[in-house]
Amino acid sequence: MSILEKMLKQRRDAFEQYQKAGRDELADQESFEMSLISEYLPEPLSAEEVGVIVNDVINELGADHISKMGQVMGALKERLAGRADMGMVGGLVKGKLSG
Repeated sequence: MSILEKMLKQRRDAFEQYQKAGRDELADQESFEMSLISEYLPEPLSAEEVGVIVNDVINELGADHISKMGQVMGALKERLAGRADMGMVGGLVKGKLSG
């Protein structure tokens, strides 16, 4: 699953670069490949669902400080693998543990 996620991220980055450069034919190819790869990944979670899971893990671990971010992210990576953008999740966790 992690390989597919990495492949999808690579295609997404290439797609954005091709669009910015006006290379529509290459962007279309990347879009097609993204759709193929996505078929093999689990259904992504909504932002609300991710938020609920993040809150649950923070509460379960008793994380109350940014120093616990690694522990929280480790637990979330297991639960959210292939179903959420971990970069977005990291920002959400950092915001909750910092505030």
